[in-house]
Amino acid sequence: MDCKPSLFQLLQDFAAAIDKNDSFEVLFHRFEPLLDRYARELHDNDAKYFLAETLFNTLSKIPLTLEHFKEDKFIISYIRASIKNEFFKICKQNSQTEKYYSIDDDVYVKTLPSNDDNFSGFWCACTLRDIKTLLSDQEFEIFNLIYIGFNETEIADVYSVTRQAICKRVKVIRGKIIANSIF
Repeated sequence: MDCKPSLFQLLQDFAAAIDKNDSFEVLFHRFEPLLDRYARELHDNDAKYFLAETLFNTLSKIPLTLEHFKEDKFIISYIRASIKNEFFKICKQNSQTEKYYSIDDDVYVKTLPSNDDNFSGFWCACTLRDIKTLLSDQEFEIFNLIYIGFNETEIADVYSVTRQAICKRVKVIRGKIIANSIF
């Protein structure tokens, strides 16, 4: 019977280690699927290394003296939240740089994704520059996040608002784009 040590025990070993590389490697392999998933979503080869650095920093900061961190589910939740926050930071940085380099008069964009089957896959003849002039700065940022694949719940987390508020905002954005596009 294979008996894996608990995350709490691994974290104690990590905290006590003088050379943290070996103990970090064991923890890294435990969370590697999570890091791989977020790195794939970012479409960036270096993203996994940034996320691994976040994992290392998070492991160093976990307060092992707190009673609830003796259970694996709290440790996992804490680490997931930390990595997800770093993922959002990287996405926000990528979307800001993408905003300035992807705006081109020759680019035609697909309209915002929708759960409505008759709307998905709908193309409009609006350039990104046209869309940027139609929308406020915040609406354009939300448009970029939706366009690169964020769902409304993830965007709500970024802006610290409810999913319903983002849903209403997306409908307004979609309406502005459709009203001003050439079919």
